[in-house]
Amino acid sequence: MKPTPSSIAAKPPLILCIDDTDIALRVRKLLLASEGYSVLTANSGEEGLELFKRNPVKLVISDHFLTEKTGTEIAREMN
Repeated sequence: MKPTPSSIAAKPPLILCIDDTDIALRVRKLLLASEGYSVLTANSGEEGLELFKRNPVKLVISDHFLTEKTGTEIAREMN
């Protein structure tokens, strides 16, 4: 769902991207930011969990095969 001009002016939705591949994070952040979203990035599941706990994240996009945890394990911990 693309944010409307009025929602962008108010406060864009915050998206958290988790991936242990730096270029994947940069591409996602660039694409999402160009559509008006605020984007946080994390290079690990642990970093992603910390950002999730401290910020009003509306959506999480995670690589499933991370080094220390899977995306499913991270999702369970966020619940």
